[in-house]
Amino acid sequence: MFGFGQKGRYKDKPAYDNAIQGIGGLAALNHRALGEPRYMPMVIADKVVGLITVQMIAMALYRRSQTGEGCSIQIPMFENVAKFVLEDHMYLQTFEPPLGGTGDQRLLDPLGKPVPTKDGWICISANTNKQVFSLFDAIGLSEMKEDSRFSSVAARFSNVKEYFQRRNEKLLAKTTAEWLQILDALEVPAMPYNTLEDLLVDPHLQDVGFFEIKDHPTEGKIKNIRLPNEWSCGTRDNWMPAPKIGQQSVEILRELGLTDTQIENMIASQATIDGRASVSSS
Repeated sequence: MFGFGQKGRYKDKPAYDNAIQGIGGLAALNHRALGEPRYMPMVIADKVVGLITVQMIAMALYRRSQTGEGCSIQIPMFENVAKFVLEDHMYLQTFEPPLGGTGDQRLLDPLGKPVPTKDGWICISANTNKQVFSLFDAIGLSEMKEDSRFSSVAARFSNVKEYFQRRNEKLLAKTTAEWLQILDALEVPAMPYNTLEDLLVDPHLQDVGFFEIKDHPTEGKIKNIRLPNEWSCGTRDNWMPAPKIGQQSVEILRELGLTDTQIENMIASQATIDGRASVSSS
């Protein structure tokens, strides 16, 4: 795993999440949408490339199981984030010669965001004609179905700003709950807008047991996020919190074949840390 591909000029540069967001184009998406470059307020590059790493390892392990051959893998953060961004936004620059500029305007328009309602916000993702025409009927804009500017996906794409403006004005008339009931009945994709605090009490997350109260060995009682994915077999039942520094060093070195004397010498020379004592004393 590298910050940058090892054949390019950036190969020796250090890589941190915000640096990769900036050079990889994520901050530029906010610039186009909001008028100023901004990082995503989460470590999204680290997480995305971590997921890609797991996928690459799984593919290599499967290949080994089928062929008996191993392989080396190189996973650069910059190139993966650039691909992540450009898959949506290379747009008309995809063609040679280019047919136009970059950027999917449905994603970059400043009005392409949670829409204000009478008492909050709502998140709507109506894309097909069936969905959009049902939305037009629901919000009292049925005449837009026959308007050549809004009567097809391509037309709405070309007139996305006016489409969003007229839609957003009408959604101010009712509460989020009222719109959700109406739009659900019409099969128009819509969901409530959750703040960070809302996520902690979201009814669906409560239904699936997303949060668990655990007794952490050093930090006391904590609210733990359960793994969202499930396997039918092969998973452990016991909860294992993230290890403290050096907590598992001795076990790992023993698995690598080092003797207790060698491990004690490494601890004495501070080549490694035995963190087990600090955990047990806590």
